[in-house]
Amino acid sequence: MNQVETCCNEGEMKGQMCKINRIRLAKLALLAAVVGLLTFGGVKPVEAQVLYGVITGQVQDPSGAAVPGADVTAVNVATNLTLTAVTNDVGNYTIRNVPVGTYRLRVSLPGFKEYVAENVIVTAG
Repeated sequence: MNQVETCCNEGEMKGQMCKINRIRLAKLALLAAVVGLLTFGGVKPVEAQVLYGVITGQVQDPSGAAVPGADVTAVNVATNLTLTAVTNDVGNYTIRNVPVGTYRLRVSLPGFKEYVAENVIVTAG
């Protein structure tokens, strides 16, 4: 006989030992259930919700040369939210954390004709 059967068959200790073993068995079953839930998808990871997009590009003159120092303005056509950037030394610009929507994009620099792009759609991610 194993230890559980032995203690359950001994007179006076029978009730106490069987009760202790049942509690241990119940705790073990609960632990197994929790581990099973965690392992097999009972708890799903939290995913961040992305609410913003990015507008990025490069400004060049008609010959293809970079245009540094140009002002880039994005205006949300629905809310009139205005976001700006300035092109870097190689003509690149990035406007981050742009709410989803449709934008009008303007690029300007004294001495150059203003460029306007309509219906620039920004999506999340």
